[in-house]
Amino acid sequence: VLIEEFTAVTCNNCPKAAAEAKRLMGVYPEQVHLIGVHSSNFAVPTSEYPADFRTKEGTEIYVFTKPIGVPSGLIDRSDQGTQNFSKFYQQWANTIDGILTSTPIAEVGIKAVVDADEASRIVCLTPKFKAIADVSDRDIYWSAYLVESDIVAAQKMPDGSHNDTYVHNHVLRTSFNTTFGTPIDNFDGLPNSVSCDSRQIVLDPEWEWNNC
Repeated sequence: VLIEEFTAVTCNNCPKAAAEAKRLMGVYPEQVHLIGVHSSNFAVPTSEYPADFRTKEGTEIYVFTKPIGVPSGLIDRSDQGTQNFSKFYQQWANTIDGILTSTPIAEVGIKAVVDADEASRIVCLTPKFKAIADVSDRDIYWSAYLVESDIVAAQKMPDGSHNDTYVHNHVLRTSFNTTFGTPIDNFDGLPNSVSCDSRQIVLDPEWEWNNC
């Protein structure tokens, strides 16, 4: 399950949502994953909160979603087109539990290989796709994002105080293949058909290599 958490450095309730996301990742290890999308007016840096974690991709996801507020989040991008598309963090646990206790239907299998060279700061991602069911009549896109953790930067806290040593985790940095992904190359979607794709990015010098 993927949580795309809308968050921001001047949002005083965002640390509560981050704590809930961390708790859920502990309850469901290796099953719940997080992307911190810094967006909205609360993400605009100020003299007191100078860190700018905004990205082109994050802004596009935020504009597309039109979330109910910050903090809130998308859970597997379910409920698109309804008022429940974005959910306050108090709803995340029940939503995730419902997804993980339902019967999974895997129509496309994905296996990815990452090759990274620290000297050049080039990261190459090669996913392999296999159609498990017939999906030849569907438009299928894949998306991949880079996140960075353990970033120390100022954050407004729930009591309104200023925390200069707050640790930001799972911060969206960039995408490998545009905000909303790209079609799988040479993939007809017929059962057992297999295709590979590949993308590469160069990490910004300011991003800590070992935390990405």
